[in-house]
Amino acid sequence: MSGTSLDGVDLALCIFDTENYSNFEIIDTQTFEYTSELENSLRYSTQLSAIEYVKLHRELGFFYGKLCKNFLKNSKVDFIASHGHTSIHLPSQKVNFQLGDGAAIATTSGFPVVCDFRSTDISLGGQGAPLVPIGDYYLFPNYDALLNIGGFANITFKKMQKL
Repeated sequence: MSGTSLDGVDLALCIFDTENYSNFEIIDTQTFEYTSELENSLRYSTQLSAIEYVKLHRELGFFYGKLCKNFLKNSKVDFIASHGHTSIHLPSQKVNFQLGDGAAIATTSGFPVVCDFRSTDISLGGQGAPLVPIGDYYLFPNYDALLNIGGFANITFKKMQKL
């Protein structure tokens, strides 16, 4: 994951119990800083020409792929889930883009990649954060409300039922 703070790329190797998602284990984590050139390109990505924007999308995918390949070199994994780097997020206009080409990540890392999590949610009228509420629901079942503070804040409330 790469956040709007541009402080780096966070990788996590996790095991999930597919019968009970609240049973999970974080095996390893690591944060990798961006080069100053890549950080600067990301910071001003929306000011790039269309061709430079697409090149950055691919370059970031290859960068992520190399990081993942090294991070996972001794691990058996089912897939890489890449959120990418949000550069455009205008859900009221149904516009969103995550930089970090999933195909480049897959070909460089050698692992299958699941990516582009926001687009379908926004197309269906959502705010483009489909992983937060479902993740909160399954990973933290003992809580009624959760607040995720990042570049964009997300609040998850479980529906309260009357007894």
